[in-house]
Amino acid sequence: MVRVEPQHERVLEGRVARPVLDDRRLLVFRRLDDVAQAEQPGREHRADRRTTEALDRRRFRGFLVVLEHGFYGTPAFGAAGPRRYRERVTNVRSDARSELLWQPSLLDVEAPSFDASFARARRIELDETAWVEHTPGWVSGAGGLFTQILDRAPWEQHRRYMYDRMVDEPRLTAWHGNGIDDPSLPAVVPEMAAALSARYDREFDAVGAACYRDGRDSVAWHADRIPAEIIEPVVAIMSLGSPRVLRLRCKAHHSDARAFTLLPGDLFVMGGMTQRTWEHSIPKVARAGPRLSLQFRHSA
Repeated sequence: MVRVEPQHERVLEGRVARPVLDDRRLLVFRRLDDVAQAEQPGREHRADRRTTEALDRRRFRGFLVVLEHGFYGTPAFGAAGPRRYRERVTNVRSDARSELLWQPSLLDVEAPSFDASFARARRIELDETAWVEHTPGWVSGAGGLFTQILDRAPWEQHRRYMYDRMVDEPRLTAWHGNGIDDPSLPAVVPEMAAALSARYDREFDAVGAACYRDGRDSVAWHADRIPAEIIEPVVAIMSLGSPRVLRLRCKAHHSDARAFTLLPGDLFVMGGMTQRTWEHSIPKVARAGPRLSLQFRHSA
């Protein structure tokens, strides 16, 4: 099978034809690059037509071309079995309903686990009262956990009033407000919550998830809505899937900003007065594969 690169996975409908054999008996199809370009006023997302690629059909038994509202593949690809080579999650954008597809790594067969000792944790003081802690590679078997959460979570896309109209949130969400004992959660998640509770002296009793389907999905500058009676709240974020940048900025001085690249399996914790005096965001990017964020919160 030809692996579909993330920047080629989402193709605007009508911009690519089905592959054909040319006079040299080579399989030919159009290569389309980034359709998830940064937002620009007055401009829509559009595919950039690149060079034509030719593939020798004797070397590749199957291929997949993903369209905005479906996919086209050879019989060899279909015969391989849908769950061996691809997974999917409902992907809703405005009125269009399509699918997000990805290819799990065949090498990532390790059962999900985590480092309860937090040996790689690095504390960063943002100012005198706010701090964050970044633990790279906190989760082992991150690919398997990504698949479990994507399969089990009751994904929804909410709408909110912005820019004088109702718009879809540019991401999917699940489990917000649910207890850590929710039976649909992977078994390792309550164990993670217990380890976080012991380290940060908070009882993490709620969990939520967000799915950023590609570079167009994002979250704007904000601080989490946390009851005022909770003193110095701690929020822990576990990142799975494609790398994305999380940005932080001081509410009083926007020039005081930081950026952290979160890789698969990373843990990022915000504590002290970070949620009161700082804001964070996940900005849009030109190219990105799907990413999941699992957030742990405490109610007291």
